[in-house]
Amino acid sequence: MRCGKLTPSSYDPDALADPVVAALTARVEVRADPALTAMLPARIPNRVTIQLASGEELVREVCDAPGGHRTPMTDKQFEEKFAVLVEPLASAQRCRRMLDEISNIDRAATVTTLTDVLALDDERVAGGSASSAR
Repeated sequence: MRCGKLTPSSYDPDALADPVVAALTARVEVRADPALTAMLPARIPNRVTIQLASGEELVREVCDAPGGHRTPMTDKQFEEKFAVLVEPLASAQRCRRMLDEISNIDRAATVTTLTDVLALDDERVAGGSASSAR
């Protein structure tokens, strides 16, 4: 998050222990809004309010999470999110092969090629280093 985007590594113990992240976390308050909660499960609403030092508030609200059926991701957004989540587990080249197979699933005679390319080896699944299995 400190680098401008939230990724799985943002939740690593070292990242969470960062003094800058800890200082920001200490200033965050989470509150339920019954009006937003009432929209579940049909919608997935969220609101973020930031109060500036001047007292001014910046508010951003959405009624549906990105990627849902009401707010579908573009192909580019899907590929970017896929890469962020998969590249720590597989090489960029393998990630591209996975995306290619996913994109062509409707033209595939069987799903064997897709399942073969998606299956990660045991070392990575067990938490081994992605670079050691490339």
